[in-house]
Amino acid sequence: MNNIYKLLILKNTYLFCLLFNIHAQEYLTSPIYQYYRFLELDGSLKINTLNYYSLSDTNNISFKSIIEHPWKNYINFRNINKNNGDFKILPFEGYYSYNIAYPRGFNDGSPWQGKGSNMTILGGVLFNKWGFSAYIAPLIWYAQNMPFPTIPSDPSHDSNYSSFIPNIDEPQRFGDKPIYNLDWGESEIRYTYHHFTIGIGTQSVWIGPALKNSLILSNNAGGFPKIDIGLYPWHTITGIFEFRAFLGYLQNSPIVDLDLKEKDRYILGYSLSYSPAFIPDLTLGFHRTAITYEDSLIDMFQAFSFMNSNMGKDAVDQRASLTFQWLFPTIGFSTYGEWARNDFNDTLRRFLTQLHHSQAYTIGIRQLVYSSNNYKIGLIFELTQAQHTIDYQTDINVGRGTAGFYTHHIIQQGYTYKGQILGAAIGSGGSSQFLGLDIYSSKNKITLFFFRRLINIDYIYGKPEPRNLWAGRENVEISFGSSIFHFISKYFAIQSEVGLIWALNRNYIPQNDLVSGYFNLLIRYNINN
Repeated sequence: MNNIYKLLILKNTYLFCLLFNIHAQEYLTSPIYQYYRFLELDGSLKINTLNYYSLSDTNNISFKSIIEHPWKNYINFRNINKNNGDFKILPFEGYYSYNIAYPRGFNDGSPWQGKGSNMTILGGVLFNKWGFSAYIAPLIWYAQNMPFPTIPSDPSHDSNYSSFIPNIDEPQRFGDKPIYNLDWGESEIRYTYHHFTIGIGTQSVWIGPALKNSLILSNNAGGFPKIDIGLYPWHTITGIFEFRAFLGYLQNSPIVDLDLKEKDRYILGYSLSYSPAFIPDLTLGFHRTAITYEDSLIDMFQAFSFMNSNMGKDAVDQRASLTFQWLFPTIGFSTYGEWARNDFNDTLRRFLTQLHHSQAYTIGIRQLVYSSNNYKIGLIFELTQAQHTIDYQTDINVGRGTAGFYTHHIIQQGYTYKGQILGAAIGSGGSSQFLGLDIYSSKNKITLFFFRRLINIDYIYGKPEPRNLWAGRENVEISFGSSIFHFISKYFAIQSEVGLIWALNRNYIPQNDLVSGYFNLLIRYNINN
């Protein structure tokens, strides 16, 4: 046994000799951040986090001393830290999009991308000193918010713009006028000492290995005000550990029901991850959140207890997930998954017999199909299922599932922040399949993609009318398109994406098909390159 421990120590020492650590601040929406994740496939680069991603948590990356990569003329890992003293200017990004027929936007943070023109500006500065870091990175966005046909809102809501399902604050449209907002964006104050870290701010957080639909927490909504505490990845003889716990405040949208406007919500969550030393490049994680109103704050600490509820009498909206990611850098392959539940059982027997109850899952694979010093080509496929399980229709104790994975009968704003889903971008009651091809060359990235989304099938399955009246009304969105990212110079880059959408049975109306599309443009300036 002692010989095994010595071998593990020697192995870790050897790996650290081959790697250099640098500081490279990138937003989770940045094309450069996506490039870092891509380079992880063959082990060229490693973002020093296991499952908890944010601007400050992806600050440190490691790369091989002999790394050769397509963008080496524009991102020099050996010099990227040259301006990382007490003061640093964060990348500036300006974003414009146009949605032709209806709102559409995924994993884009605070902005709500309505029909018509939408614009976002993000940038800021970073101060570092004595273990303290201060990110000042506000964000301003604008949406033209043009009218489009909506589904009649659920009778439980006050506004005609509210959701067509109950128990969620997810407007179909944010009023009838153009809207804009200025918020703190990716701002944060943090103190770090060795592996210990504590911070307060509004940075977006992504939990888990999924790249398109993370079930527990993603950047589909903006970063909410929170305080977090925990451990950065801690290397031990048995493996690497990571832990983060956070307490945050969730604001409502301006379209929220009148009786909910003064009902503040708070969220408690944590993420625990482990990468065993005896199974290289495998990462396991357990993640959990609990949301409650101010008058029952103490109940949210159920997040640290056994997952149970009293069959409908729970005052806490709880979710938990298990994740895994296994990377095989010698062949450029990665597989990952997340399995989650949003409702728990009152007895162990019910838990064992109905393990599937209220589950959702995401599975994905990535494969590097070609690699050289100047070109890299990779495939990604990701599948997400967030529909209610069949027992919502058959179990008399559960009742029909008219809502979805991100709703709650007591916390009636659901799992949202400012009207947007905190978890998977596809939303409640749906499923999706994403297939993408990424081609990296010396100064470009070209992406081709296919995306199918079934929109909240629970809305149909939960209807009290005879099933045959709703047959053939599945609301499906099929989109495909391409994007190109191009370095104009070492400091300037642009990205543009064009997508064509085929919407089938739009708004659950049979044969109500339409062809639409969208366009977006990103302009990026980074003085640190």
